[in-house]
Amino acid sequence: MSSFLIAQTLGDVPYREAWSLQRAYQRVLTESPTECGGFLLLLTHPHTYTSGRRDASEFLRFDPQDLAREQAQWVQTDRGGLVTYHGPGQLVVYPIVDLARLGISGVKDYIHRLEEIMIRLAALFGVNLIRREGIRGVWVHEQSTVQAPVPAWKKLGAVGVHVQRGLTSHGFAFNVNPDLDRFNRIVPCGLSDSGVTSLADLGIAVPAWENVLAGAIKASAEVFGLELRTSLSVEEAEALALRVKAMSID
Repeated sequence: MSSFLIAQTLGDVPYREAWSLQRAYQRVLTESPTECGGFLLLLTHPHTYTSGRRDASEFLRFDPQDLAREQAQWVQTDRGGLVTYHGPGQLVVYPIVDLARLGISGVKDYIHRLEEIMIRLAALFGVNLIRREGIRGVWVHEQSTVQAPVPAWKKLGAVGVHVQRGLTSHGFAFNVNPDLDRFNRIVPCGLSDSGVTSLADLGIAVPAWENVLAGAIKASAEVFGLELRTSLSVEEAEALALRVKAMSID
């Protein structure tokens, strides 16, 4: 059984660069001591729309070629799920872990844990998130009225993962205060009867980003049941940076 994960806060990273980094961290993990269960990459993306492995063209409300005018990108990925948006004000967390080392029984168990991390993170800021039967992600439920019709279900956190040979990539996105109008360009996750929300949209005072990161790290440590290291020695950090840089050139 592994004893720790290493948390890395990376700032704002372009999507394709972050995807390359994930593959590099996977390679590092396969060569790491068995005590290391993996890495937790915490970051944001510039304006980006992504889709999973399935054809998602019916859920787009734009021509991907037009996104350049909005300084946004379109990326087809290998994760599960359909269409979503990433951008400033949204915390993205990519756990690069070995499920066997963490004692996680499979993809369903893993996704449940990612949802639990977001539920605990939101609770730190006074928001009660819930799951929907058979639908991934974490949600709030609002009452719709004739005077103010709104989607009853609004998603605050989305999940989309890829697991190959027990190694994970991609992860979850947690809406702190992104531009929610950007989600109007798509049918998020292919759910036309649902909406999208954020802490700010729910009337929560936007927390300091450092508190969001700390909360996500704390919740991850609790849910995975492992020590989660947020700092390395200078020698360890330099060695890790060199290995990731070398392996991310592909």
